[in-house]
Amino acid sequence: MPNFASAPLGSDLAILKLDAPSTKRPVALSKQWVHPNTTTVTFGWGQCSLSEPSSYHLLQANLTTIANAACQRRIRTASNDSVYTTWNATASHLCAGGVTGTGTCYGDSGGPLVAHPYLDTNLSLSQIVLVGIVSFGVKCADGVPDVFTRVSATATFIDEHVTGHRWVE
Repeated sequence: MPNFASAPLGSDLAILKLDAPSTKRPVALSKQWVHPNTTTVTFGWGQCSLSEPSSYHLLQANLTTIANAACQRRIRTASNDSVYTTWNATASHLCAGGVTGTGTCYGDSGGPLVAHPYLDTNLSLSQIVLVGIVSFGVKCADGVPDVFTRVSATATFIDEHVTGHRWVE
């Protein structure tokens, strides 16, 4: 993989080249900075808890974004693991969730975090935009925010390696 660098708690972004053109319309990508208190939705087949296997059905969780500084504080205090206690939230991170019982878990990494650009409710597949990519969390839906790769922070990389995509300003 060109330009791949394995870094703990870094950006989780990969671009796949398909052998044949897709017949599916791709989701629009957000170039806008997503502010705290934005309503978002994530989807995945991950575990519902640490003691359960991955889901056989696609699940969704409604998450509200939070400020990176608040996210960093909460993640640092949620674990004794030095990987988390020294983690620094950067502009390439987007945090959401933090409500017990709702969030991402193992198996959700790489999945989407989407938002509606005009109305925070009433999601329509033709109007949603990708704002984040599931990266990591300290615990599974245990009241700690989840961390996503911020799509707008990867715009240059995406533009250099992909054609035919659509940005929402």
